[in-house]
Amino acid sequence: MKTKNRLFVIILFVVSSCLLCSCGNLSRSKAKNLILQQLNSDQSKPIWTRESLIVLDFPTYFGRIETSSPFKQETEMLVNKGYITMSGRNVFVLNPRIKPYVTMDTGCNITIGNAKDVNITGISGDGNYREVVYDIIYTLNPLGEDISYSRGLSRQKSIRFRKYDDGWRID
Repeated sequence: MKTKNRLFVIILFVVSSCLLCSCGNLSRSKAKNLILQQLNSDQSKPIWTRESLIVLDFPTYFGRIETSSPFKQETEMLVNKGYITMSGRNVFVLNPRIKPYVTMDTGCNITIGNAKDVNITGISGDGNYREVVYDIIYTLNPLGEDISYSRGLSRQKSIRFRKYDDGWRID
């Protein structure tokens, strides 16, 4: 009988130790959920800083929208597909078809994709801090598909997590 009690106590100790030790770990699934929550909550940020979107950001000067050299290929496709019309050497106007995808803030921001998922590629660190490396995977909206946007539908990022008494949070 004493042997059974000792065995029970040992098993109980091992199981509880494993459970308590694993509570402090930041798993890939937990990190993914927290990052997706942050991506979905970035609606209050200016559109050109949102990681949840792929945005073509064109400068405006005195009400005129100007082409931007990083988006030369996309500008040509927007013209060819009838979304914008060139009205000068480096200036264009928006056609009605593109209006649902445009936000005018400090510039002309044309949204062509949205974050679909996150893939955690690594977690490093110890103690109360972890560095998580991840890829944001985007899906094109109808405009992005129509202009055959192909400059990368994923972005690699890293983010720092901090452990608090109630769990892990993005730092």
